[in-house]
Amino acid sequence: MVAKTEQEVQETNEKAQGSRRKKLLLILIPVLLLAAVACGFLFRKPLMALYQEYFGQAISENEAAYVVPLREFTVNLADAGGRRYLQTTICLAFDDKKLNKEITRRETEIRSTIIALLRSKKVAQLQEPGGMEALAEEMKAALNKLLNGGAIRDIYFDTFLIQ
Repeated sequence: MVAKTEQEVQETNEKAQGSRRKKLLLILIPVLLLAAVACGFLFRKPLMALYQEYFGQAISENEAAYVVPLREFTVNLADAGGRRYLQTTICLAFDDKKLNKEITRRETEIRSTIIALLRSKKVAQLQEPGGMEALAEEMKAALNKLLNGGAIRDIYFDTFLIQ
């Protein structure tokens, strides 16, 4: 009978230790998560500087939250003879999550607007200094008139080939 009570006491002690470990983990895990988040906020700027030093580029706090690539565009340019064309891939950058849904839903209209704008350009306009930047600004203005849920922040050209 004595052996059973010692065994029962040992089992009870083991259960109590297991219960204490679970309680400790339930307290420790949220505390560690909060500490990690706090460190992220405290050391954000030094980490950004370290990233810039390592990769050679800065992380801008003004970067757009979303960047959506559109399918490739191939259009004839407005030059005489119609033998010159532009092949490009464009990415739209914006901040509003709702705009992402609108862009997906209205992709055909967006592509049509971009195609009309690209077809109105001549090779000389696109090749002059600042030509691509001017095209991006004109495209951004046209798309922002079309969209209701927010504004395009930037236009990026992933590829840009004139033949």
